[in-house]
Amino acid sequence: MIICRDQRNGNGCGATNATGALRCQTCGMSLRYGLELHDPGTVVGNYTIIRVIGHGGFGAVYLSKHVQAEQSSDYVALKQTLDPNGIRSFYREFEVLQHLHSPHLPRYDEMFEDGDNGYLVMEFIPGQSLSDILTRHRGPLLESQVLGYALQICDGLEFLHQQKPPLLHRDIKPANIRFTPDGLIKLVDFGLIKQADQTTRSTIRGAGSMPYAPLEQYGSSGQHTDQRSDIYSLGATFYHLLTAIEPLSAGTRISTSPDPLQSVQALNPHVSSHVSHAIATAMSLFQQERFADTFSFKQALLGIVAVKPSSGPRTTTKLGDSEPLSVEAEAQNSPRRQYDAHVLPTTAPSSASLSNASLSSTSSSNQSLAVQARLFRSLGHMDAITSIVYSPDEQTLVSASRDHTVRLWRVSDGRLVRTLRGHTQQVNRVVYSPDGLTLASVSDDMSIRIWQVADGRLQGVLEGHRDSVNDARYSQDGQLLATTGIDGTIRLWQIASGDLLHVFGHPDSMVTCMAYHAPSDVLIGGDRDGLVHLWQARDGQVLATLKGHQQPVTALVSAPDGTTLVSGDAVGSICVWSLESYQLQRTLEGHSQAITSMVYHPDGQLLTSVSQDQTVRLWDVVHGQQMYWLQGHTDAVQHVAYTPDGQILATASSDTHVCLWDMTDARLLHTIEEHTGPVVQVLFAASGRLLASASTDGTTRLWRIEHE
Repeated sequence: MIICRDQRNGNGCGATNATGALRCQTCGMSLRYGLELHDPGTVVGNYTIIRVIGHGGFGAVYLSKHVQAEQSSDYVALKQTLDPNGIRSFYREFEVLQHLHSPHLPRYDEMFEDGDNGYLVMEFIPGQSLSDILTRHRGPLLESQVLGYALQICDGLEFLHQQKPPLLHRDIKPANIRFTPDGLIKLVDFGLIKQADQTTRSTIRGAGSMPYAPLEQYGSSGQHTDQRSDIYSLGATFYHLLTAIEPLSAGTRISTSPDPLQSVQALNPHVSSHVSHAIATAMSLFQQERFADTFSFKQALLGIVAVKPSSGPRTTTKLGDSEPLSVEAEAQNSPRRQYDAHVLPTTAPSSASLSNASLSSTSSSNQSLAVQARLFRSLGHMDAITSIVYSPDEQTLVSASRDHTVRLWRVSDGRLVRTLRGHTQQVNRVVYSPDGLTLASVSDDMSIRIWQVADGRLQGVLEGHRDSVNDARYSQDGQLLATTGIDGTIRLWQIASGDLLHVFGHPDSMVTCMAYHAPSDVLIGGDRDGLVHLWQARDGQVLATLKGHQQPVTALVSAPDGTTLVSGDAVGSICVWSLESYQLQRTLEGHSQAITSMVYHPDGQLLTSVSQDQTVRLWDVVHGQQMYWLQGHTDAVQHVAYTPDGQILATASSDTHVCLWDMTDARLLHTIEEHTGPVVQVLFAASGRLLASASTDGTTRLWRIEHE
């Protein structure tokens, strides 16, 4: 097989092509310099290739089996290097690890050369990496879950560090830690392993992943790597798992004053103080300030030994400077407005900007509303609800679930009309075509299924994504469908033929969210590097790449009139862009954690954003001013929706509640507390008198909005 990746410059879409192919079947690029890998069934040495597990620029890993294996399940991982210099590295890795036996390390069987390539034969470890688990969770992991991993990881590292001389992994990160179906943690990828008595310093190239590598691995700090280097990487790994935000690199931190790294607890208030302080200590830029060994780090994580808060993220000082405040101390000492939990108005801006009076004009009366939400129907699945949508005529509500099914419910009486079965893993989103005749569902099973609404018949299956598909959008005429997923690409499909028309994005850019401005046929993608890309959908033309974020883009929304695009990122920053000039118009600052959802008020002037920081913020986009700050939830706010007339705002939260807000004065009207799990989506019917809420408790609930 040939992977579409030019070995000279790294270009290519990464698609798999048949051996002997001249051009990529997906993007059309020449495969003259593509990455050539072994096909299934090929025998290399004494091993038969079963399939490719993964590949990179310099090699691949295959699921393989010894030709004389007696059991069909006697699989091994065969690691191949295509780089001649990598053969020496393989020999060193095998020499160091072949005699080590630990439940947290893979078994090494042999090392051999075949042709110009080197091969390592090691234990095949099933399960998921912690990076996979974090990606699928789509948010911070629970502290209890991470501590469960931490105990085993620390034991594995402690075993390495106790060897004589100590062994350093030097590339600890979520992708290199696997969690097996038996609940066992395994450290993998020892290509950078080093014995601690080796005195040669190494640079960051080929010596770790930058967000997780300590300063001494950059080769310019004057420090040598030792056990504390692995402790830094381990702390950075726990930081990522508990915040869902990739940590800033040590190089960025040391070059900026004060240190911009926020504490774990600042990003995730559910994390205990002692855990946050322990991670901050482990991630100190300077070795002497970190834990001396892995055992001490583990004790601090468990709260057995105390770590002073002052050891958390802090600024770096020059000689003669006074000691600066910690990030946490600065936050405590900085002035901050305190508001009532129900309504948090700001001072109205000048008369030239959006004012409280203009908000009130959305109502037929300036009198404050008074409403109740009364339960109308409860619609159930066997597992958590992931997505809901009304049919265009709003006679039917469709729900998708982790139980692999899509269900259609009649709104008038809550009767189950039909269950659509076919996906083999959780369904992440379901969308109606504009004419209401078909439904598209996307799933973790990497497929997109198109269903006939009238009889539930499967019209077609679209396949091509290489990982979970999590979003889908129809074009205005319903002929095209755009999908995106964890493989980091947006794919555009012709519905009638099932043909893949274009692949937008690149595996290295990793698209994280998508919008489709249907009237102008423009696809918009935000990526993990903070870039926003715009493409003309039908011909694949690149229109613009917008640079304004420093963190992954997490949400996108375009203004109703199509003149403005708004993007939010993983640390709460919001950028407002002109879709006419593709220029950054302004940045909206106020949120402290990831933006989860944004929506425009029906009048097209007011933007509402919600965040993991538990707040709801209303912005005058034209003048870049925050109008209101609504605070009533006690956990991350996941979704937001307006009634069609703009009078009522609904917010859904992980605290299991739905809040209804009066937009005449930004007052909390009503709290729905009947769900028993996080609420992931809210949706008003066109009348504004019916609200649907979807929850991980397995129910979609319909509420009548009654004015008192």
